Amino acid sequence: MESINDGVLMIDHNGYERMINLEYTRITGVTPDIIGKPLEKYRPGAQPELPQIH
Repeated sequence: MESINDGVLMIDHNGYERMINLEYTRITGVTPDIIGKPLEKYRPGAQPELPQIH
């Protein structure tokens, strides 16, 4: 994931941030301490569109 030239943010099915790459931190200015926190805390009002698992 570190070799990707795009910023990548991975969230889990509960909306928690699980992984970011170096490019994401460069583009957004956020630090890796957002890992494990809910997306809502980092981006208030953000509602990830998550697939429904049956």
